[in-house]
Amino acid sequence: MKIWKMAGALLIAAASVVGCDKGEDKTPATPPPAPKAESAMDKMNNAMSTATDTAKTKAAEASQAMKEGAATAQEKAVDLKDATVAKGVEAKDSAASTAADAKASLVATAQEYYDKAKSYITSNNLTSAQDMITKLDGIKTQLPAEWGTKIDDLKALYEKAKAGVGNLIPKTGN
Repeated sequence: MKIWKMAGALLIAAASVVGCDKGEDKTPATPPPAPKAESAMDKMNNAMSTATDTAKTKAAEASQAMKEGAATAQEKAVDLKDATVAKGVEAKDSAASTAADAKASLVATAQEYYDKAKSYITSNNLTSAQDMITKLDGIKTQLPAEWGTKIDDLKALYEKAKAGVGNLIPKTGN
């Protein structure tokens, strides 16, 4: 029995030596570092940086668009001003032309009334002569200054004819 005890002890000793290898420690002392997770603060900083960059880009684009829009508006304003000036000159010229045409037409009408009045006085149709003189008096202030004297002379001739002073206007054979 002694052998068996000894053999048992030897077996236990051998098993304990074989089971524990003292050369390498297979259990790690500290676990390896896990991949670093991005913290909430890092995420917020990255998002703010991205937002800031986007805002700067958009602001630069908007500024450029405003500059281009302002340049276009300025060009349109210059074009509008030029067109307005041209229309103003055209309107002024047209008004001057219209006024000159109206004045020429009025003078032609006055000459027609004057000639008829003289003719009526010569033919002793004093009622018709008076009508023409009244019409001339109505437009006298719109006529050139020399017409004032002409109309006054015609009135004097009419008054002489009305008074019966004889042959006031020599009749021509024409």
